[in-house]
Amino acid sequence: MSSSKFVGQLKQNNEQINNLKAVTAQTEKHMVDHEQKLTNTVNEFMDYQNYELKKHTANFDNPHQVTKEQVGLGNVLDVEQASKSEFDLHTEDVICHVTSTDRITWNSKETTEGSQSKADEALTNSKTYTDKHALNKLNPHGVTKEQVGLGNVSNDQQATKADFDKHVSDAVKHIASEERIKWNAAQLMKLTSDNGKRIKIPDGTDILTLPTGFYYGSNANLPNAPVIEAAWYNYDVFTGDSGRKSIIAYGSFDVTMWIGMVHTDGAFKGWKKIVTYDIFDKVTWQNVALKNGASNGERIFQYAKWGRLLLLRGHIATNREIVCGSLPAGFYPSSGATIDVTVSGTAGISKLVISTDGTLKITDILSKDDSLVTGYYMDKVIPLD
Repeated sequence: MSSSKFVGQLKQNNEQINNLKAVTAQTEKHMVDHEQKLTNTVNEFMDYQNYELKKHTANFDNPHQVTKEQVGLGNVLDVEQASKSEFDLHTEDVICHVTSTDRITWNSKETTEGSQSKADEALTNSKTYTDKHALNKLNPHGVTKEQVGLGNVSNDQQATKADFDKHVSDAVKHIASEERIKWNAAQLMKLTSDNGKRIKIPDGTDILTLPTGFYYGSNANLPNAPVIEAAWYNYDVFTGDSGRKSIIAYGSFDVTMWIGMVHTDGAFKGWKKIVTYDIFDKVTWQNVALKNGASNGERIFQYAKWGRLLLLRGHIATNREIVCGSLPAGFYPSSGATIDVTVSGTAGISKLVISTDGTLKITDILSKDDSLVTGYYMDKVIPLD
């Protein structure tokens, strides 16, 4: 090879080498620029993500509309939870925060393609997760009823508002205030047995010790009964203040009635038998045995006994101051009696004297003209005691 050809070949080689160097330099610059571009893209993405994260983190306007009751803080007041000095101390903590140097170091550990791929995947996954999470109505965080302050509520079907309103307006099932006041002020003492019938008195019970109520029992086994006999009696007992008590006893076999009174401090006043009209209808009238010329007038002179009363009726003509008749034993007051009687034939009164032996006579005629007296009306009721 000639020297001129060698020089030419050398120049051509140098040009090719220089061209290769230029291409290499351009390629290297392109790679560096691309790497820087990718780095910038990644940094911008990370900055944007950090910005969004910080913006979301710094969003204290409750973007998810979480209530304090939902997080179990329904009773917590809306006050500052951390002081400013505590916050400043945290922001100055270089251990728990990422520095720019840390970020550059970590970014350099990944290739541009790998970072882009991971960033794209992370972005896609993040959006997918966020969208899916936002649409998840199946309690993705596993919130429990205890956490929302409803731990004691059972999972039962609730009544509808219409059913509730219908129940509330039901005046039959519910009571009014006036009814409650009336019932609270009602009789609280039990007066009969549960079936509304009289309460049986246990044998040996003192009648005077019974509280207010309606009872029945056999008198043969009840101290202080009005009649001690093997008969069943009903008892109505009414208790008052200061030991007072009223007791009404009904004989069920003979339809008799007695009343007993307990006075102040339990002082028993005894039993009194109540005489009814039907006893009067059963009274047997008998003619008075007339004496010493006495005679019956317009009506026969008769007597009868009604309980502890002597009954007299009729009209008699007799002279005064003589025995005009007599009554048998048991039909006249043991201590005698003097009763005013009406004079017939003229205006006036006289006295009928019943002696302690049962004999009768008229005395003390009081009239303007004794000659006009024709007899005496004997319609009287006289106590035998």
